[in-house]
Amino acid sequence: MLRKRIKKNTLKWKKIYAEQLLDMMDEEENALQKIYLTGYVLELKKNRYFAGWYKDRIVCRSLEYARYFPSAEAAEEYVHKYLGFAGMTCYICHVNWTLASCGSENMEDNEENLLEENGKILSFANYADVKQYQKQRGMEHSTMAITYASRKKKIILAA
Repeated sequence: MLRKRIKKNTLKWKKIYAEQLLDMMDEEENALQKIYLTGYVLELKKNRYFAGWYKDRIVCRSLEYARYFPSAEAAEEYVHKYLGFAGMTCYICHVNWTLASCGSENMEDNEENLLEENGKILSFANYADVKQYQKQRGMEHSTMAITYASRKKKIILAA
């Protein structure tokens, strides 16, 4: 979550979430869009991802608040080093951009709204690729760009 000033000369701050940040960015000028919200996350429960620690307890949050890892190897190393509890099961998930039909209220539980091509969910490496795909097919108003975590590896930690 980032913060921005409401007016030039005030010290009031406003919370800005992922979707709002992307709306504010200019596609050609900002390189942040190319890497924003892509990488690997740890899924500990269905649609709940490792976000960090609070008072020696694991915090599970939605995908927008998850801790991102640059590679699957880095995520797996972190699991074995810090989350090595007996009997714990987690998934290393790769986060990509994808398209979903507009009008769905809760994307976490509603995976059937994700667009598929040849039986596979569409997957894009960055936000700019999603926007280009939408523009080429005239889908700007019928679809929305979202992030999607696909499970890549299951890890079962035993004592």
